[in-house]
Amino acid sequence: MTLRPSETDCSEPPPRSTAGAAGPVPLRRVRTRSRRRARDHRIDVAIGAVVGVIAVLVVPGIALAAIGAVVVLLLVGLSLLYRRIRARPRVPKPRRGR
Repeated sequence: MTLRPSETDCSEPPPRSTAGAAGPVPLRRVRTRSRRRARDHRIDVAIGAVVGVIAVLVVPGIALAAIGAVVVLLLVGLSLLYRRIRARPRVPKPRRGR
């Protein structure tokens, strides 16, 4: 079995089948796709900006509510501790003799 020179020559790529190729894309379609992509990018940026503004407005509110809740919990804890200390029976201290 001998190979023909065309079978051993790797300098040229094999011919491509054009059966499934769509051909050149019209310029109008390229421009439409480009405009659509640009619009989609602007919408994405706008959505991100809105979410960012909402986060800036809401997060401090949540943080303030959390700080308020912690303060209330601390006050309740201190109140319970104070009550517990006051409810203990007092043991009189022994007097030092003079």
